[in-house]
Amino acid sequence: MKRLLRIFDYIFLVRPILMYPVWIYLLAGIWGGERSATEDINFSYQSVILIFVACTLVMGSAYIVNQIQDLDTDRINKKFFLITKDVISVKAAWIEAGILGSTGIVIGFLVNISTGLGLIILLMVAGYFYNFPPLKFKNKPFGGMLINGIGGYIIYALGWSVVYDTFILPVQGIAYIFAVMALYIHTTLPDHKGDKETDKITFSVRFGLHTSLIVALIFEIITLFLALYFRDWLIGIPAFMSLPLFIRSYFKKDISVSLQATKFSIAVLSVMVCIYNIWYAVLVIFVFVITKLYYYKRFNFNYPRLRV
Repeated sequence: MKRLLRIFDYIFLVRPILMYPVWIYLLAGIWGGERSATEDINFSYQSVILIFVACTLVMGSAYIVNQIQDLDTDRINKKFFLITKDVISVKAAWIEAGILGSTGIVIGFLVNISTGLGLIILLMVAGYFYNFPPLKFKNKPFGGMLINGIGGYIIYALGWSVVYDTFILPVQGIAYIFAVMALYIHTTLPDHKGDKETDKITFSVRFGLHTSLIVALIFEIITLFLALYFRDWLIGIPAFMSLPLFIRSYFKKDISVSLQATKFSIAVLSVMVCIYNIWYAVLVIFVFVITKLYYYKRFNFNYPRLRV
């Protein structure tokens, strides 16, 4: 039983719950590519599975690297991660990150050459540029925000690559950049104290709660307008439904309300994706349940929680 739990430790080191936005943006990109096609395009569902697995492995690698680099701030912010609790050593985490990243890229090349190159770019952006000097964007107020938006955009573009059999950067994906940046700003608010103590100058550390909330609100409004312009209901409906929560969080100046806006946005977007991908709904439920069971059985810890 202990050996089985150790195996699950390495599975959950990639934090499967954080894959929700990755999978959503990837599937949104596939939907956007299909929708924009001027003629019938018959793409292989084998390619969909391959890019899904490849993108998951590459982002899993990036998430592990980010945890390794954020050890000090995560301990101060009391984040219950496997590396901070010394359940998995830093050396083992590095090895796993390397295996996942390289495997994901190889699978990407099985789809096509440009998709493999796109995954290399994604790993460089989300793993290297975000975490390491001389850029180390995660410690910069605008850099961290932009790199998250660009990363989301690349994942969206990888979805298009499945439809068109080549990696392109669609202009329609700009709406998703602003959606990610709005959510990113909100996610930095609870970590304000620990980030400040370790000189991690995120947007909220640099500009404070008031400015962070107004900028996030502006980005959400821009997302809605871009969605209307491109007639993209997949991102437009979640942006419209989440807007009242972004407005409320701005006026309340309450971090718990901002977290509600974040969770609600992702939840609504998940539902929209599930409308045309019922198998994704099954995956979301499965990952949530198995994650909850793992943390309860392994650490007697209630995670993830729907409540803020």
